[in-house]
Amino acid sequence: MLVGDVPWEMFVDSCKRLRIMKGKEAIGLASRAMEKCKNRR
Repeated sequence: MLVGDVPWEMFVDSCKRLRIMKGKEAIGLASRAMEKCKNRR
């Protein structure tokens, strides 16, 4: 995507919804995501 493809308000709203995680939280997130992928098969 290039600048201008998305209206500015939509971009700002999506940024507000993003959750900034600490490093410790992100480590646990990866293992949980892998478990979900294995369970789907």
